[in-house]
Amino acid sequence: MKKFSYYLIFTTFILFSFYQKNLWSKEIKCDLIIKDKKFISGEIFVRQNPCTIELKADTKMRINICNQDNSIAEFESIELQVEKIIPANKSATVLIKPLKENKTYKFFEEFSGSECKIYVRN
Repeated sequence: MKKFSYYLIFTTFILFSFYQKNLWSKEIKCDLIIKDKKFISGEIFVRQNPCTIELKADTKMRINICNQDNSIAEFESIELQVEKIIPANKSATVLIKPLKENKTYKFFEEFSGSECKIYVRN
């Protein structure tokens, strides 16, 4: 019984050490990144010129936007009826309502005018 207890404690310690980074990690997944007042690559970024991302049609989406600038940024889309201020060197989540297939929606960074598009696919 004592041997089993030591084995259990040792196994728990090993597993805990492997998962420790995930438990306390402050690493944030960035779907879209704002750097130098422009949208740049992130998890869902498709291409730079013109700046375009693709989303699936008829699906609610959460887009996590990371601002890597030393000043605030504002994600805005009139067509999507979304506006979100993102503090310097922070991130924010924007909720996107289900969008229609084969349509393009514009969004922009309010302070610089940097523009990007969302293309909705099937």
